[in-house]
Amino acid sequence: MSARKTDPAARQGEIVDATVRVIARDGLSGASLRTIAREIGYTTGVVMHYFRDKEQLLVAAAEAVFGPFEELLAEASRMDDAFEGLRRMCVLPLPTTRAKQVIPRIYAQVLASAETEPAFAEAFRQRYGAFRDGVQSLLAAGQRSGAFRADFEPAAQCDLLCALVDGLALHAVSEPSRLPPDRVVALVTQELEKLRA
Repeated sequence: MSARKTDPAARQGEIVDATVRVIARDGLSGASLRTIAREIGYTTGVVMHYFRDKEQLLVAAAEAVFGPFEELLAEASRMDDAFEGLRRMCVLPLPTTRAKQVIPRIYAQVLASAETEPAFAEAFRQRYGAFRDGVQSLLAAGQRSGAFRADFEPAAQCDLLCALVDGLALHAVSEPSRLPPDRVVALVTQELEKLRA
């Protein structure tokens, strides 16, 4: 028997991956349980066997997309070079590869559906909050080490950086010829350079 038929964790992973693809391609309005099941050749009954409802599945999709940021944030926090750690965190969500285009696409869906899909939006808010806290910590640590200027407030600078990265990521997906990967990375890096001591 294949892993697809016998491993519940693998099957759940397939369903979550299909959900992410469908949301990124068709939006939340197009992410019905039937469409998600069809994406991987399952019935809605199979999907419902692993997820009690669409809400639980959407939360799992949000966790799958944004969860890996926590590990990467921990790695960035351990780096000796505060500037490089911060740069990596700020470049990470940018759609620099085809696979990473899913991040701003899902983010746009979260923004558009905060009222209609509150559990999905809350899962995102929690993950995004952890990311934002990590960026703020990196800024403060860089100030303490002398890598960054001392004349800015880490919380305010964090909000500005997050807004910059979010905006560039969304526009890079909608205007890829104007904002190709190398340009968005360069723009973020230029802004970060202004923080150096």
